[in-house]
Amino acid sequence: MKKKTVAMLLACLLPFSGALTACGESSEVPEQSAISGTAVADAKENEDPEGVDKPGSEDVADSEDAVTLSLWIVSTNMEKVFYTKLFDMWEQETGNKVDVIGLPDQSATPLAKFTTGDIPDVMIFTSTAALMNFNPAENFLDWSAAEWVSDLADTSKAQGMYGGKLIGLPTGEASNSGCLYNKKIFAKYGIAVPTTQEEFDAACDKLLKNGVQPIYLPAGEGWGIFSQFAMDPIFNEHPEYLDELNAEKKKYSDIQEMNDMCQWYKNAAEKGYFGDSYASDQWDYNSEVLGTGEAAMIYCWDTWLVTDYDNDSYEYKADDFGIMPVFCGTRKEGTYEGGNLNLVMVPQKAAHVDVAKNLVNFMAVPEHYNIAYDGIPTSAIYKQLTTNIESVQYKENKDSVDRLLCSSVTPRIVGYSGSQHGKCLVRLMQGEIDVDECLNDMDEERIATLEALAD
Repeated sequence: MKKKTVAMLLACLLPFSGALTACGESSEVPEQSAISGTAVADAKENEDPEGVDKPGSEDVADSEDAVTLSLWIVSTNMEKVFYTKLFDMWEQETGNKVDVIGLPDQSATPLAKFTTGDIPDVMIFTSTAALMNFNPAENFLDWSAAEWVSDLADTSKAQGMYGGKLIGLPTGEASNSGCLYNKKIFAKYGIAVPTTQEEFDAACDKLLKNGVQPIYLPAGEGWGIFSQFAMDPIFNEHPEYLDELNAEKKKYSDIQEMNDMCQWYKNAAEKGYFGDSYASDQWDYNSEVLGTGEAAMIYCWDTWLVTDYDNDSYEYKADDFGIMPVFCGTRKEGTYEGGNLNLVMVPQKAAHVDVAKNLVNFMAVPEHYNIAYDGIPTSAIYKQLTTNIESVQYKENKDSVDRLLCSSVTPRIVGYSGSQHGKCLVRLMQGEIDVDECLNDMDEERIATLEALAD
């Protein structure tokens, strides 16, 4: 998601915030009742299905034997053009049908239905912590041996891995999140594009010296701080930290890089990198602040300049901005974040497993997905995707993005809330709490969720 918008908040039984696809808010808290592996004890014959790597290998239905697949998807994704195109093409080729069932969320409602045996043939859900409630490694087909796996971008594949298994085909819209910067302002003051944390801080100091606010940080609602960008390299480089957090064996305060991140935000605020009103600044003013040159940078995703930036009202146009890594104290050379993707999954107890496998394999064929994604603003989630619209910013800095891009990690942290993290950081930056207290506050809600699940 991944278009990251303020509106993408998903409901659930326990309080949690949905992923702002690449997204400012990028997590969901699992429900209190998870599905055990015994729920699929009678479906083990589908655990390692033969033929998953052979698109179209299943028999095509004739008119008398046509199958209608039931497919669950969150309502906001029902009319996505790439899905409707793929479903239409598959129906025409096979004679089968797809009954698309929109759900209000991907947590409470489907979990309750799934638990009671109301199981669809296909599910298209975002890869988040809430998905863990479905015990995905046990309850969905494993596609690790599918031939299309080699076609997945690394960050795409990472989002589909649960318990060492690839539980679905990554799909959806993606973007490259980083630091958007005004190329003309940088050139005016002779500032080279930073490649290290030290160079970035020096660039901010030079902008301040020339009366330009370095970074617009819309922290009014918390999530606009986007601290998850800084967290991605920590957990990509140390995946064991994620398991230990979710097992309540480690806290944020035990991770040095989390301390470093908090300290950087505190120091940056004290230096004035975010201006004077960051604590109340709002996301809706991004275009105005960037377009007038009031601020030179913002932490954001590249496709925002295509889909949301007001290109007609201000001096600076979308093409005047470039993208560079986010520097927030956790990785010397900075980082970018890949998009939050959906997964096309087949439950092991689906009524029409073979036909559902055929649909997934059909969606993974380059000829098919290139038709579906034609003209869609998204980064390439598949290696052979060529018809999508890549951002100018990505094309100009492709080597840097590809080298430093990290998979979005915070959706896998049970109880993570970007808003809550942001609010803790605001209190830290305003001197109300210190770094240790900030990390403890970040942990509080996360640990409470873990303990609630254990009860």
